[in-house]
Amino acid sequence: MRVSKNQVTLLAAAVATLFASAASAQVVLAPAVGTVPAAVSGRTYAAEITAPIALAGLTVQTQSGIGFSTGQQLFYRFDLSNATITTAALTAAQIASGGTAPTFAVQSGGTIGSSSVIYSVTAGAAPGVLVADNITLTLPNISITTSVTATVTYRVFQSNSDAIGGVNALFTRTGTIAGFQNGLVLANATAAAGTGIGALVGTQTSTASAISGYVNFSAGAAEATTRARIAKLNLGLSAPTAGACGGFTCTAAGAALTVPTVINTASTANVLTLAGDFSAAAAAASVALAADGAAVVAAATAITATTATIPLAAANFGAGVGAADGFASTAVANSLNASDLVARYTVNGTTPLPVSSYTSTLAYGTNAGYTAIALGPVTSGQINRDGLTLESPWVTATPGFISRFFITQTTSTNVPFTAIVRNAAGLVTGGTLTGTLGPNRQTLITLASLLPADTTAFPGPYQVTFSIAATAAQTRGAYALTTPNGSVAIQSLYTAALQ
Repeated sequence: MRVSKNQVTLLAAAVATLFASAASAQVVLAPAVGTVPAAVSGRTYAAEITAPIALAGLTVQTQSGIGFSTGQQLFYRFDLSNATITTAALTAAQIASGGTAPTFAVQSGGTIGSSSVIYSVTAGAAPGVLVADNITLTLPNISITTSVTATVTYRVFQSNSDAIGGVNALFTRTGTIAGFQNGLVLANATAAAGTGIGALVGTQTSTASAISGYVNFSAGAAEATTRARIAKLNLGLSAPTAGACGGFTCTAAGAALTVPTVINTASTANVLTLAGDFSAAAAAASVALAADGAAVVAAATAITATTATIPLAAANFGAGVGAADGFASTAVANSLNASDLVARYTVNGTTPLPVSSYTSTLAYGTNAGYTAIALGPVTSGQINRDGLTLESPWVTATPGFISRFFITQTTSTNVPFTAIVRNAAGLVTGGTLTGTLGPNRQTLITLASLLPADTTAFPGPYQVTFSIAATAAQTRGAYALTTPNGSVAIQSLYTAALQ
């Protein structure tokens, strides 16, 4: 039976529509010349799907690419990468052509478990097969071997031997059957409900107060003087640039992925791990998840100096955007929730807080048919210190000269400081490089006290940097040089940027 070019195009469209709710797809290989229907890329599937993945009703459409006259014969070869034919062997019934229909016959391949098929093609009535004629191959059932890109390559050959050997192709085109990318994404939270993974607010940054000796917080995402946020997280869905299902990656059945499609919310494997410096923690439960920064919904059960582990219960996976106590469980708005679920860190108020960044990693259990892919680590928080850095000019320790620093601080408590000494070659080690500035007074620090007893290995001149646990408004410093004849030169220390 002769099948017109328009009939084939309509047939291909009908097949694609028939399987639209299942795992069907159409792959159109871009032509070199002529006109074919607009390209329809292969779907993008969630990489979390456990391979192999069965696809049904896939159609591959390409232009012939080579024209030949009535009675002439060429050979079409289709090769699958990362995929095999399943269920039933291919026959001539699976391939059709526009124009004056040629005669097809399977020459080799197309068997169950194979990944290629060669058809002989004998041109029909005049004008035979045209360059721009549409060729449509329907693959009733195939299996994607692993969760990486699967492709189909179409080639035209002069002889069966060339087709079998895959050499001397007259025309070649390749298209994607199925692409893969991670369906789930852990990121810093979205700015508002519905804005998606891309609208991030960045890391949660807090500042340890110099005035408190760095045991309390003074600024940033702090909810109290001894509590600060170290994460504001989004468990969402990725959006592929092509081949999306409802805007998101596809399930094996061709539906849009959702969070609970993949994650078994009742699994004991659902654990959020935060890494950073927790040396100032008050207790294991000092690191906790809280809705709106208020009610705690999950607390750490184990904490070390560098990690905190928070098990998640089913209740921590909410009903979607706006859920008050946990991670979103629907695809709606592609985000965690509108309630700003945060991870917060409560300190003991006695241990100085070092500068530290914090990362978040989510481990999870999966539903049948899915394999977990690590989510994170995501840099989610940062604790900095405020305070003051004072820089000296070049100073001398030449015998006969006396170099001294005078630093005044006006707080009512002792203020710690550290000093770094450099010469032209770099850091100078030795000497007393830490100390305390007394309350409401001026403290004298000699250059000699900051240097090793033997400076042979560290010749001057020197430059000194003081890091002081107080603010610029509370601290000032000067350098005084006394010469052998008793004259004194005084210069203010430079105030560097806050650290």
